[in-house]
Amino acid sequence: MNPPNLQRDVALLPRVAILLPVYNESRFIEKCLSTILSQDYPLDLLDVLVLDGRSTDDTRELVQAVAREHPQIRLLDNPARFQAAAFNLGVRESTAEIVIRMDAHAEYRPTYVRRCVETLQQTGAANAGGMWETRPGGTGLIARAIARATTMRFGIGGARFRTGGQPGPVDTVPFGAFPRSTFQKVGLMDERLVRGEDNEFNSRIRAAGLTVYFNPEIVCTYFGRSHVGPFLKQLYGNGLYHILTLIVNRSGCSLRHFVPFVFVMGLLVAGAGGFLWWPLWLIGGVCLGFYLLVDLVVSAGAAVGEDWKFCLVLPWLFPLVHVTYGLGTLIGIFYFGIPWLFGKRAH
Repeated sequence: MNPPNLQRDVALLPRVAILLPVYNESRFIEKCLSTILSQDYPLDLLDVLVLDGRSTDDTRELVQAVAREHPQIRLLDNPARFQAAAFNLGVRESTAEIVIRMDAHAEYRPTYVRRCVETLQQTGAANAGGMWETRPGGTGLIARAIARATTMRFGIGGARFRTGGQPGPVDTVPFGAFPRSTFQKVGLMDERLVRGEDNEFNSRIRAAGLTVYFNPEIVCTYFGRSHVGPFLKQLYGNGLYHILTLIVNRSGCSLRHFVPFVFVMGLLVAGAGGFLWWPLWLIGGVCLGFYLLVDLVVSAGAAVGEDWKFCLVLPWLFPLVHVTYGLGTLIGIFYFGIPWLFGKRAH
């Protein structure tokens, strides 16, 4: 049942396109679509585009089964496979006044779409989003520890959509809701970027004098990786593509994205430079000792507040997170940065 204001003003509500890039999401896609179809926004005003990157599991079959019962859902082929290409395809395919990017690895509160629309209308923002509540992607201790690490400032950083805060302008939000006028003013997402396309796009929004707005009442639940290997692979890729993002758009990343890189470089400089000037070993050792002390304190705090078993995982998971992320950025310098300096095209 729609809230009273929606029942009264339904004729004035904008049509909304929901863009859902997917690839091998058979584990999550049915529940994700269920939460989209359970929105308190009028379903006949939704155009749900599932943009499949040619999945090799039964994702397509599951989507088609749901679509047979719900004409709001359309399955489209995304031959480029990347999310930026899927997003642009969806924007071009739909004529809806508002476009909301969603992720199949997540579930959405029944008020999600309505809150997005209201926030855009009330603030005049070019992009609106909210809280990203991370939940374990599995039932084991490792999965729970991974989810906990991604919600802590010491783990992944202090972005407001991860840690919470007051509503207002921010540099980025997860996924995003956009009035179509945003694309007319700043264009579409850059398809050269396999990752980080949202950060780069939001930087263009801000550069145009427009607003990216955070509203904590817009809430989705994201399911993290269940094993360390896939989690670190994701972080490595994020760090790697920060360099290409900078090449494409110098404002595409913020300083916080490079903190792990500075950490890794500090360790390498201290370790190698100590052979030439031994006090670097002392300086590096003190800094590393302080880092490990903070690591233990933060891990203990999480364990005391939630589960003592986190003490068995978080003390070594945090360093792996930071080193892997930082190494990704370092490798990105050689993979993207140096070829670009010598005039080769970024790819």
